[in-house]
Amino acid sequence: MVSRLTRPPLQVLITPVRNSTAFTLCPAQTISAIAFVVDPSQRQRPTQDILRALFGLTPAECRVALLLCDGHAPKAIAGTIGVSVETVRSQIKSIFSKTGVKRQGELIRLLQNNSGLSIHPEPSL
Repeated sequence: MVSRLTRPPLQVLITPVRNSTAFTLCPAQTISAIAFVVDPSQRQRPTQDILRALFGLTPAECRVALLLCDGHAPKAIAGTIGVSVETVRSQIKSIFSKTGVKRQGELIRLLQNNSGLSIHPEPSL
């Protein structure tokens, strides 16, 4: 936690990464750690890039997850994106599996908790 004078403290998590060049601009560079900084006063949706990086979601799964996060029901999501409700339910099951949650409320909380994350390439030295 990093305290601030007028707002809630920033939440900082630094985690090691092994053998990763996924977010580097140069293939010869590797990442040894990722820093996650969350400002609880700035709640918003995570980006599709974050969902793909953290959970391995497909673009279709990202779209469904974000619509769920916005409060849309599976039937409304199906109508919005032009697929069957069964397709949406199948994608939700896959999202649950990839994120490790079992309920829609857990998924929404997980997505909201990761909404302040961003991917920044390691600065070159």
